[in-house]
Amino acid sequence: PPPPPPPPPPPPPPKKETIWTTTSIPDQPLDLPPIVRCPAYVAPAHGAVWWRGRGHRISTPSSVPEREQVELTCDTNYRLTDRGSRWPECLHEGWWDHGKTCEPLFCDPYPNLAHGSVDVCEKVQAGTHVTLTCAQGFRIHLGLGGSRYPMCLADGTYTPGATCILQPCPKVNKTPFEECSDEPGSDEPEEKRNPEPPLPKPSRKQIKEWEGELDRHGVFDYTPNVFDTEPRPYQIPSSDPGK
Repeated sequence: PPPPPPPPPPPPPPKKETIWTTTSIPDQPLDLPPIVRCPAYVAPAHGAVWWRGRGHRISTPSSVPEREQVELTCDTNYRLTDRGSRWPECLHEGWWDHGKTCEPLFCDPYPNLAHGSVDVCEKVQAGTHVTLTCAQGFRIHLGLGGSRYPMCLADGTYTPGATCILQPCPKVNKTPFEECSDEPGSDEPEEKRNPEPPLPKPSRKQIKEWEGELDRHGVFDYTPNVFDTEPRPYQIPSSDPGK
């Protein structure tokens, strides 16, 4: 006889369903390091400190968090030194990086003044003036924009200064000074430079009075005195034949 049929396969096992559930966990404090802050940065002398877009002449208004920077600037006629940083940073240790300071600018000594002297013979700080003085027999000449008190500028130069020119001799009672002479560059004669004052012009009334005196008969143009009884040869002719 034929063999019996094989038994049917067993049914598959049922599928397992995974159910996810959430469990609330209480908040745990995070173990983070505290924020480090640096003290307020003090502005350099003759300068300012800038933080977050605002400048401060004394110091920053409060402490500064780490990794933040400030900027340093100087006033007019001063500059930042070579040592240090222009943008000091607040370090993680709680102190500041070394910053720059402000130092004054200087000009070289003022050049020698011909026939004169300068009151300062050394370097001059920017923004200050020097005084020019002329020797005896010379006077200050300002020229074009010149000054007796030139000023030292921030770029190391001076404003235009005056010069010394020869002092002209006085017109009366000239002093015997060797280098003293008339105004330089004047070739005109003395008469043109010092013309005589114009003569007074007689008025019409005075002219009429003089003409009336001449019309009088027997009037001499010379009045005799006790020492000269003789009239001058010239005499106005008289129109009266009996005189």
